[in-house]
Amino acid sequence: MQRAPAANHVWAYDFVFDTCANSQQLTCLTVIDEHTREALAIDVAGSIRSERVVEVLSRLISERGAPKFLRSDNGPEFVSTRLLQWAANEGFQMALSQPGKPWQNGTDESFNGKFCDECLSMDTSGTPRKLGL
Repeated sequence: MQRAPAANHVWAYDFVFDTCANSQQLTCLTVIDEHTREALAIDVAGSIRSERVVEVLSRLISERGAPKFLRSDNGPEFVSTRLLQWAANEGFQMALSQPGKPWQNGTDESFNGKFCDECLSMDTSGTPRKLGL
């Protein structure tokens, strides 16, 4: 699929994971407009399943109108029967990136990298932490 030609044409969504100081898992669902690169939502919880993804997207649609395409990777929450059925009922075209090809969702991957660097990758003093890669 080509780059989004206008605002609200393609929304890309993905997960970002981190761990709190108390070792609790943190899951962030990010939704961005590919054309404007605006963060439309960042939903945070210990765990996010497909039902919650539908809730977040539905809320955004009621606030902003519906996009033509929804872009995501092939994660289990994004290819669940519940989410795909909801998208079909709403008339959305799904643009799923192929496994192992994150550049096909590059705008969201870029946003998520910056989000991690600027918001999540901090120790309790506010200093960027070094991640062991």
